Amino acid sequence: MPEDSPTSASVELVAALLPEVVRSDADCLAILDAAAELGVDPIDYCLFRYHLDAEMITARVASWIGLHFSPIVPAAGAAPVVADEPETLSRLRFVHVSIAGRDIMFLAPLFHEALYLRRRLASYPDLRNAVVLAPAAAIMTALARSNSGQLLNYARHGLAARWPGANAFHGASRVGRGIFVAIAVVLLFLAFGAAYLPELLFLPLIGIAIVVPAALRLGALIAAKKDEPPARLLSDTELPVYSVLIPLRDEAHMVPLLYRAMSALAYPALCSKLNAYR
Repeated sequence: MPEDSPTSASVELVAALLPEVVRSDADCLAILDAAAELGVDPIDYCLFRYHLDAEMITARVASWIGLHFSPIVPAAGAAPVVADEPETLSRLRFVHVSIAGRDIMFLAPLFHEALYLRRRLASYPDLRNAVVLAPAAAIMTALARSNSGQLLNYARHGLAARWPGANAFHGASRVGRGIFVAIAVVLLFLAFGAAYLPELLFLPLIGIAIVVPAALRLGALIAAKKDEPPARLLSDTELPVYSVLIPLRDEAHMVPLLYRAMSALAYPALCSKLNAYR
């Protein structure tokens, strides 16, 4: 294959990421195919499939591209990001930091971004002084630190902004408060006057309490579409990636048992091993 072809560069990057594992171009291509089949970034695939350290992987990517690497992002000088929702921040993999009057981008690149940076660096060598690679966790820490006020404000008011009618942040309307007070007064009257009121007065209330839930269940049963086809089972590549956190303290003897139990999950083997490992 040509030396400057995209496939050649991808193989070279995989070989740089896993020098202890790959022995040939075929090994690199097999890893790229496995990552594509699972729908994950090849860098993340190498990181979790072979239980490697994120700093080491990022340092290898930086060395292959020809950029500087830093295991941390400086605490001072990180520029805040204006985002409508915190989910926007969670998807970012870069942060701008002002150091000695210079704007430096700290970046945790994806696989295709690493390929692009290497090609770009060949034409613009000054890029080496403007971009520094860092682990994704360090990027997220810097983003959380520089946007702490925004995140705190969203934690306080995000639910009210997204669903204003589904929470009590804005308070009930005057009509709603009046209805609540009226119901409370009626319930108090019934509670304190139950001993002095005829039993027939309570029969409608008891009937409502029994009939309304039964009517709801009957309505749901009638409305159910029994002729709907069964839901299609997802293939392994369509299944979402999930994490299982298992906190342990002074229980090292339980790790082998937990690992076997997690590996026995009816889920793609890679995901099960990853969750048990993590």
